[in-house]
Amino acid sequence: MEVIGKLPTKILPNKTYCSLVLDASDCFNSPFHLINNNQDANNYCYCLYLCYKIRITFIVSRESERIMINREVPSVVFKTRVRDEATGGDNPFKWEDRTTQDYFSKKRVAIFSLPGAFTPTCSTFQLPDYDSLFPEFKSNGIDDIYCISVNDAFVMNAWGKSLDIKNITLIPDGSGEFTRKMGMLIAKDNLGFGMRSWRYAAIINDLVVTHWFEEPGYSDNHNEDPYGVSAPQNVLKSIKN
Repeated sequence: MEVIGKLPTKILPNKTYCSLVLDASDCFNSPFHLINNNQDANNYCYCLYLCYKIRITFIVSRESERIMINREVPSVVFKTRVRDEATGGDNPFKWEDRTTQDYFSKKRVAIFSLPGAFTPTCSTFQLPDYDSLFPEFKSNGIDDIYCISVNDAFVMNAWGKSLDIKNITLIPDGSGEFTRKMGMLIAKDNLGFGMRSWRYAAIINDLVVTHWFEEPGYSDNHNEDPYGVSAPQNVLKSIKN
């Protein structure tokens, strides 16, 4: 394996760059593109991974909040499953496409994203706590709370049902497109998960990020699962101030 190039930090205001580690036979002539933010860096590296099967190592030192504030959330289509009694049978659900506009336009929402449905921290603390604290979020000007995970609609629906979640909309980002475009897609191959989301939360007002809460240590195959910054108690404290 040979390191053949590195994105210079001077063109990355958030100090994010990635090392490209290639087999000699995989060398290519494409020049590095100008990358202005973490979303572009993440997207470019992801495209390289898909096209060239390049193993990508992220080396991260980001001023995350400064970079994310005032960014508009990416435009994607989410593949959801919704209950439809007209369908009949034992499983009366149908496919329904929901867009970024559907979820975020003309409302103030809290979102939180996590490594995976049914995982310990997410199931024991994060999702149930957001659910139970929804009335307090509501009284502080939040219209809805969304949980986003790189899982399919079947898994997300089953997870919510298993925890009797009443107040949170669980959004399946099955292909990771939203997470990738937010710059938060990471590898969790060390746990056999594949590509998943780093844990974070945000307040989004009419499509625009106004508050950002990212767990420390953003990296591929992190050996720990930091949790605290994106906890609902911390998010509430911030929006109350």
